[in-house]
Amino acid sequence: MELIELANKAHALINKLEDLRKILTSILDTDAKVALARGYSPVSLDIGPLKQWIYVIDTHLAAKPLESTSTSGKSDIQTSAVYFCYLIDHIQSDTRFVGEMQLSWSRLWVQKAEPLWQTCVDETQLLITSAPRPNRERFMVQALTAYHNQRTTKD
Repeated sequence: MELIELANKAHALINKLEDLRKILTSILDTDAKVALARGYSPVSLDIGPLKQWIYVIDTHLAAKPLESTSTSGKSDIQTSAVYFCYLIDHIQSDTRFVGEMQLSWSRLWVQKAEPLWQTCVDETQLLITSAPRPNRERFMVQALTAYHNQRTTKD
């Protein structure tokens, strides 16, 4: 995978997580209430783990470094590279947690969230394959530098 494509995939992953978080919140706010009204027991809905997962995604997104207006961007690139390594590792471990959840009662999960989550998992695996440990951070620095250079030459 080309370096700029690697950086684009990493940035797109953040957008997908933001979208996923919105859908999961909707599941909690609407689908769970509908399911309870239909007679599902609160225990069978896995609401606790769903709330925990939303919190985990919030934590992942809150760790994202702020966009910089700096022209050199070297320290920002390093910080972003470390963040993306963190994000890749955590999404990989989230996969085990999410696999244990039973959310088939939710229409939003089946139609929107599950396919989006699967895309996140697939893209994370692609990033892991393209930037394997122990050199992942170095690959991410190179990719983000190429991405940064492409953006600054377009401006």
